[in-house]
Amino acid sequence: MKTLAVYYPEILPSPYKNLLRSSLADGIIFKDGNTIPADFDILIEGKPTAQLLYASTKLKALVIPYAGVPEDTRSLMLQLPEVKVYNIHHNAQAVAEYTLALLLAAVKNIIPMHNALKSGDWTPRYQPSQYGLLRGGKALILGYGAIGREVASLLTPFGVTIHAIKQDLDSRDEMDDLATLHGLADLHALLPATDFLIVTLPLTPSTKGLIATAELSLLPARAFIVNVGRGEVIDQHALYASLRSRRIAGAAIDVWYHYPGDEESRIFTYPADEPFGDLDNIIMSPHKAGGLAVAQVESLRMHFLADLLNHLYQQQEFPPGIDLNKGY
Repeated sequence: MKTLAVYYPEILPSPYKNLLRSSLADGIIFKDGNTIPADFDILIEGKPTAQLLYASTKLKALVIPYAGVPEDTRSLMLQLPEVKVYNIHHNAQAVAEYTLALLLAAVKNIIPMHNALKSGDWTPRYQPSQYGLLRGGKALILGYGAIGREVASLLTPFGVTIHAIKQDLDSRDEMDDLATLHGLADLHALLPATDFLIVTLPLTPSTKGLIATAELSLLPARAFIVNVGRGEVIDQHALYASLRSRRIAGAAIDVWYHYPGDEESRIFTYPADEPFGDLDNIIMSPHKAGGLAVAQVESLRMHFLADLLNHLYQQQEFPPGIDLNKGY
């Protein structure tokens, strides 16, 4: 019988390990944990070390068990062109729902009112507000992959006009039923009419700093930004300056510029160089949109991994994966 050896360095909790194993084809040999097998065909790891990649002489593919490709991983895998790289989009629906929650919280000004009422302060109820409705607004989704399209599907019932920028636009995209699609060259022309700028892009050499001072200055004063892609797609200093001066109405940010390096530093790591926490027109979320440690989402991860592994098992040759030069 044909076999395919798969190694997952993470120690999976038993319910997820059992779910994954029960969904795999009989010829797939799955091992997890920190004891590296002698040889394996597929490695499941988002940020592999060179030592781990070279541990197997049979390595044919790296599976990143989430969306996107970390820059260190991309750089490392460019040195191994014979190894295919794949990822999964198991959490697209979860990210889209979280995006909608962030957008609604920002537009409805919920967090400041919540904080005021906790101390008995009702004054926000009686203050005029220029914000409030999604209906009739125009959204620009920057990045129209699995997550971007799910976001569009959730915004449509709210009566939002949706435009989206897709990096690899082709003639087939003209038939999209949720959004009017554009190429990246249209970004500056679209920004002045954008009420809600929603960033779902991965971080690649071409997307780093894509939204900076020039782009933010094109947005109308009523605009809100939601970033659930990667932090460095938006220049942090330009974003802070725009929010502090109220050049734009507000932002809700789930992805950042600095992350804790270990468990101990989780309680004292600021997410950016700029003091975003001093602002009252931003919602700050700790990169939770993807449903990390949410049971339903982790179960979906196992199903998506199983589907991908089973598909690869059935192929005589592994199909093309991520274009590492583009980063997606």
